[in-house]
Amino acid sequence: MTSTPLVLKKMSIVALTITSLSGAVHALEAAGAPQEKSVIVEYSSVFEGYTEWEWEEVGDWRQANSVVDEIGGWEVYAREPEESEENN
Repeated sequence: MTSTPLVLKKMSIVALTITSLSGAVHALEAAGAPQEKSVIVEYSSVFEGYTEWEWEEVGDWRQANSVVDEIGGWEVYAREPEESEENN
């Protein structure tokens, strides 16, 4: 009668042998498979069309706030998208 550790040792050897053989079979299949054609990719830099930042003229913020207040405040700006959707 064989002991349990000996049986487990034999089973692990069999499992490792099967695993290594299946890896070899896959390697042979891959070697025999037709090779895919390579694709040529053209490189274009994201910085090709870059334009340098230009500062805009800064106005008086108090005057800008008073213009917004005369128009009707932020609520006018909040209604603009709704009005443009209704016109469509």
